Amino acid sequence: MAHIDVVADDRAALKRVAARGTVGWNEGPGFVVSRRGAKLQRLVKDQLEETILLGAACSEVFSGPRLAKVLRPALEHQRKAIEAMEKDEPWEPLSIHTSAGLPAALEKFLNCLEKHLPQAPEAPEAPEAPGDANDWFVNLQLEGATAVWAGVEAVAHLRQALKPEEQKECLLGVAQASYHGAKTTALGQPALPRWPGAPRTTGQVAYPVPDSDDPKASEEYLEKFSTFLRDNPQVGIFIFEPQWGSSRLGRTWPPALLREVISRCHAASRFVLCDEVMCGLGRHGHGSLFLSAAWNLRPDAVTFGKSMASGKVFHVGVHQICRQVRHLTALRWLLPQHNVSRRCTPNPLTGTAGAALADAPFALARRQCLT
Repeated sequence: MAHIDVVADDRAALKRVAARGTVGWNEGPGFVVSRRGAKLQRLVKDQLEETILLGAACSEVFSGPRLAKVLRPALEHQRKAIEAMEKDEPWEPLSIHTSAGLPAALEKFLNCLEKHLPQAPEAPEAPEAPGDANDWFVNLQLEGATAVWAGVEAVAHLRQALKPEEQKECLLGVAQASYHGAKTTALGQPALPRWPGAPRTTGQVAYPVPDSDDPKASEEYLEKFSTFLRDNPQVGIFIFEPQWGSSRLGRTWPPALLREVISRCHAASRFVLCDEVMCGLGRHGHGSLFLSAAWNLRPDAVTFGKSMASGKVFHVGVHQICRQVRHLTALRWLLPQHNVSRRCTPNPLTGTAGAALADAPFALARRQCLT
């Protein structure tokens, strides 16, 4: 461990940042000087520390040459735009407000994304409903908490369109000890007040999570969950994390158990949002973009942000997909009040990187993150 001098400005900066701790808390991870996969060099207490970081919220799985290949098109996009600016020539915008239009890179991203979509829920009822049961749309957000909120709002509109006979009250089933963003402003249990004396986020009902993947324990859990469904008719939407993030150290649900739980939700006319924001590209160990697709979970909507697997080296955005839009025409009338894609549309750089990422091979060499 080599000692280096840390300038006073660096120490002052650490004391002025509230990041995973209170302002002035500078005994944490410190500044990251360099990284290669899971290997980091960090400044910690005036020392240059070499660390292999495993299991962090944004741990590296997709890195090195593969990550460079994904990022290269966005870098070229930016280079061409800057060169055109210097020549006072037209350039493809690096960002654009929705009042002006949408970035062209978004089209390629959506086309690449479609082939990876999870399967739509089975829908034997309402065969007379207009539209295609496999239709879908995307909502683009900047970070995970608002993506989950947007997903919940979209599914609530979908529920209203597909199940108008259901009771109007619609609360959210959220897992015990779950995390979908800051617990002061986002979903997750237990909810916390935003400031001292403030009310907590309302509308969440905590459902139990399985203790283990033992077959006997799974049977007992299904009985417990069925009881929860019966006793809580006010819960119209359930949020599941097929793979948890830092709240449960990347733990996954037993696949067969989660499939059955989601099936029981649908049988009880409940809707399901799978939050895959923390299921980074390749992080779940399956040859697919979505864990919901690999496990055939068939949720009504999915939130995802695949840059998590690259240590968020380039933020490709956080998105939400809504499936089973058989009443898409009706939804178009409902969605003006919906938490729509941000007024400043997705950065074309993120769309370009996202398209390259969606086209990337998923047979990842696991050892790459350690070499």
